[in-house]
Amino acid sequence: MSQSPSVSRNYIWNTVNQVFILLVPLIVTPYLSRVLGAEGIGIYSYVNSIASYFIITAILGTTLYGQRSIACVRSNREECSKSFWEIQIFRMLASTICLAFFFIIISFVKENILIYFILSINIVNVIFDISWFYYGIEDFKKIAIRNFSVKICHMIFIFVFINDPSDLWLYAASVVGFAILGNASMWFSLPKILVKVNDIHPLKNIKDIILLFLPTMANQVHCF
Repeated sequence: MSQSPSVSRNYIWNTVNQVFILLVPLIVTPYLSRVLGAEGIGIYSYVNSIASYFIITAILGTTLYGQRSIACVRSNREECSKSFWEIQIFRMLASTICLAFFFIIISFVKENILIYFILSINIVNVIFDISWFYYGIEDFKKIAIRNFSVKICHMIFIFVFINDPSDLWLYAASVVGFAILGNASMWFSLPKILVKVNDIHPLKNIKDIILLFLPTMANQVHCF
C-alpha cells in the first residue's frame, strides 16, 4: 500500500468536503421547492424516508466497521484486500435481502409507485458505495474530488432539466443516477490498491457489524 497522506492534508480535504456537502442543499433546495412545489417535495421526502430505512438496514454497521478494519490492515495489501471483499460481499447480501423486502412492501402501494421504484435503486447503490474503504486507507482527497465533481454536475442538471412538478420522477432518477456514477467512479482505482485473495469469509464478522448497526437504527427510530 502507498504511504497515507498527512493528517493535516486529510483534515483539509475532509473539511472542504463537509462544507461543500452543507452548501449544496442551500443552493438547490429553494429552486426545487419552487419548481416541484410543496406536493412534489412532500412526495419525494416521504418515499425517500421509507427507502432510507432499508438503505440503513442494508448498510448495517459495515461503514464504520469497514473503516476500522481497513485502517488496521492498510499497510498489508493482502489483508486489506481480504477485509475489503469480506465486507463488500456482506453488503451485497444485505442489500439484496433488503431490496426484496422493499419490493414486497411497495407491492401494496397504490400511489407514486414510479418514485418508489426509482428510489429503490438507492438500496442497490449500497453495493457500489465503497467510500468507507477510502476512508479506511485515509484517501480523503479522492472522496472530496468525487463528491465535488458529482454534486456540481448534478446541480447543473437540476437547473437545466428540472423545471416543473411533472419532473419529479426525473429529479428522483437524477439523484439515484448521479449517486451511482459517483460510486462507480471509485472502483477504477481498486486494481492498483488490492490484490487477488482467496479464503474469504463474509459472514465471520456479522456479530460485530450488527452491534455497530443497532445504535444507528435506534437513533433513526428516535428521530422518526
